[in-house]
Amino acid sequence: MTDVFIAYEPQVLARNDTIHVTWENLNFISYMRSVDGGETWDSLMVLTEPDHRSVYADLSMGDNGLLVSWQDDNEITHEETIAIRTSRDGTIWNDPLYIFTDNMHHFGIPASATKGDSIFLAYNAYRPDSTGWFPIRSYYSYDYGITWSEEVTLGHTLLSSAQDLLMNYCNGFLMAIWAGDVDTVSTGYHVIGYRSTDAGQSWSDSIWISPNIPYSAQNPCIACNEETGEIAVGYMDYRYQEYAFHGDIFIAISDDGGLTWPGEVMATENHAAWDPSIGFKADTLVVVWSDRQFYDNGQHEIMFNRSDNGGMIWQGEYRLTNAMGQSLAPWISMDSSKLHVVWNEDEREPNSNREIYYKRYTPDPTTVDDNKRILPAVFSMRAYPNPFNSNLRIFVESQEPGSIVIYNILGRVIAEFEYESGSSLIQWDATGKSGQHVSTGIYIIGKRGGDVTGYKKVLYLK
Repeated sequence: MTDVFIAYEPQVLARNDTIHVTWENLNFISYMRSVDGGETWDSLMVLTEPDHRSVYADLSMGDNGLLVSWQDDNEITHEETIAIRTSRDGTIWNDPLYIFTDNMHHFGIPASATKGDSIFLAYNAYRPDSTGWFPIRSYYSYDYGITWSEEVTLGHTLLSSAQDLLMNYCNGFLMAIWAGDVDTVSTGYHVIGYRSTDAGQSWSDSIWISPNIPYSAQNPCIACNEETGEIAVGYMDYRYQEYAFHGDIFIAISDDGGLTWPGEVMATENHAAWDPSIGFKADTLVVVWSDRQFYDNGQHEIMFNRSDNGGMIWQGEYRLTNAMGQSLAPWISMDSSKLHVVWNEDEREPNSNREIYYKRYTPDPTTVDDNKRILPAVFSMRAYPNPFNSNLRIFVESQEPGSIVIYNILGRVIAEFEYESGSSLIQWDATGKSGQHVSTGIYIIGKRGGDVTGYKKVLYLK
């Protein structure tokens, strides 16, 4: 798609076969557009000005068209600002607007969202305020960037390293999320959100999105389901992997405007994923990520998974790339009939270029170009959340029908469930055969007649 020396961190938005892509080229922001579903592309456009160091592009779309924001450093005046640029359809762009923050030279990656004539911006500060903690600040414009509000504090982080701050306007409310150290008590990173129902004028207290358990949730992403009103947040968590730089992709879904996040679903199973991007439309939930399970030659590849029932049952992991270099930073967008994915590719030898690649496919995973699907085994099983305190979801992939048995640590059968061939969902409410709730502790789940390698341990906490 690109023919430049260094290009990375792409984002894509697609509407009815018109595709918009932005990315960063060292110190400037680039844009390309296709109006025929990715068959052909318009000429590359540079959105930033000369003598400006421009990084961390964020692409959003609203009723008035496109909005791109980035962190901008004027190398002549040495003024550091948040910059935005808008366009109705990507053909003609308005001049850049530069918005000063209360923390010049001390702020991180900005986030943006737009709705109607309103523009919302947020950033995390690199210096503490009067609380001694590091604030996340936001401001808004109701006249499409002509005038701006005073800054509003959303919340605070323990350290200045709020990771992947993002904003999304979804069905009447505004949501901001980030990952990082939350307080002095909780262990590891967690994904936290804030919501606003008055267009950014005030914000809720912090809302835990990832479970408050001693694992590290990182690399958050967000998607709005405009048809159902739900909002989904994805993240990587390495609870089943000893290394912090890869794990599994989990997705939490809220159906009450971001107020509560009742649970999470697990979209991967090989503990080698990171950096997800998700899409959500009707009952279809899709996710792409960078994966290191094919690390024989040191490469990451882009993987894909899809659920047609809101994440309860997944079709299976699909490999979208097969490159000699690193395939990183994927981003997905759904339009009415297709899925669109972009990522950056480190080509290594002989050019050592890093370029942006694009792929399009229909919602039927069996038609994903010529990429090979990773077929499920004769039998596979996943169980989560783990630990759990109400309902445990057990997902089974099997070529033949059978039964799942739940044992206590003494080997006694607590419950048994039958499943059909194909994909099945079993829900256990932590009760035994008599209907009584079981005690807090470890339980073992296995296939009736299966070998020990198919068993899983789960922890029930009342």
